[in-house]
Amino acid sequence: MDVTVSGVIKAPPEEVFDYMSDATRWPEWHMDMLHVERVSGPAGGGVGTVYRYSSKVGGLTIAGTLTVTAFEPGRRLAWEGEWAAGLKPRGEYRVDPVPDGTLWTAHLTPQPRGAMRLMRPVVQRQIRRFNEEALQNLRRRFEALS
Repeated sequence: MDVTVSGVIKAPPEEVFDYMSDATRWPEWHMDMLHVERVSGPAGGGVGTVYRYSSKVGGLTIAGTLTVTAFEPGRRLAWEGEWAAGLKPRGEYRVDPVPDGTLWTAHLTPQPRGAMRLMRPVVQRQIRRFNEEALQNLRRRFEALS
């Protein structure tokens, strides 16, 4: 699977990155995420940091861990998770400066297996919808701060 969602947030890239790269804050703006806690690694994130999460997808609650695989301060955060409910999470968030603020991009490439392969089109639509909603929530958050 390959899903990309991007849009402009009217805030400086450093501020957007600092907020969205703290995975413990994902439930504040990513509505499918119920809980995220850091299990190991540096408090500010960084390669090798492990987070435990739970999320709600449809009527299913999924729990697992995510490990940060790339961390470029002020620019990019990438992660990969363990297999959970037929999916192996993998993705990245990027921020790039643009004249109006920040271009935020979510690039998600989860791997499906088993029955999830058959549900690929439905899962891709859900992932796209969740991340389009996350972008709107980030926009609202930063608009409220300005």
